[in-house]
Amino acid sequence: MKIEVLSAWYNEEFLAPLFLRHYAWADQTTILLEPTTNDGTRDEIARFTNVRIVDAPMPDGKLDDYMKMEQINAAFAWSDADWLVVVDADEFVFPIDLNTKALKEPRWCIEEANRTGCNVIMCRMWQVYRCVTDVDVDRTQPPALQRRHGDPDLGHSRGLYQKPSVVKKGDITSMGIGIHGVGGTTKPIVYGPEWRGAHWLYADPAYVYKRRLADRFRRLSKRNISFQGDSDWFEDQHLKMELDRGWNFAQLF
Repeated sequence: MKIEVLSAWYNEEFLAPLFLRHYAWADQTTILLEPTTNDGTRDEIARFTNVRIVDAPMPDGKLDDYMKMEQINAAFAWSDADWLVVVDADEFVFPIDLNTKALKEPRWCIEEANRTGCNVIMCRMWQVYRCVTDVDVDRTQPPALQRRHGDPDLGHSRGLYQKPSVVKKGDITSMGIGIHGVGGTTKPIVYGPEWRGAHWLYADPAYVYKRRLADRFRRLSKRNISFQGDSDWFEDQHLKMELDRGWNFAQLF
């Protein structure tokens, strides 16, 4: 069984080695990279095997989430994998035993989902933060256990953080915008044990300000601006408030 990770990036130099180490268990990772990327993302990707870059240009280099999903779905269509893990650069999903909080082996869980006739694994993501006891992120190590403190409310931020991130190719033929839905000729059959995930949107000030302000907000397309109702998410004051909010959160896993 071939498993492929699929993700669309722009200027992800900081998160790139963390992401690629987290998903190193997969057979292949495909990065849809905006060609105007101007940091060290390509150099970071080059350090890893079984990772390929596909140029995925945006109009005028601007972020257009509708076009992003068209590009992801095109890559989805020509993938030769049996299962795909479709995630953003700041989303680290994993199976976990919720009783012991021990992480489980992802490939085994996907194989079990396949054996039992399922075609979707839902991933419910915790918003994680740097807390008072955390040290600086070590980008030479996998990320999951480096940021384990966060918001225990899995419905935080309008409940956006439950996604069908792991899907069976063939049964599922497309992903919805933001990876919040699936399409296909076969009804989604959801694998019973949900996965969890660490959403690194606010995981460390070392990269959050640049990533959210310079690399996201200042390159929004007109179409994104027209439907972006949460522009405060990109303001310096909001980012500081979120980073401070997580300083004393309890450990989640």
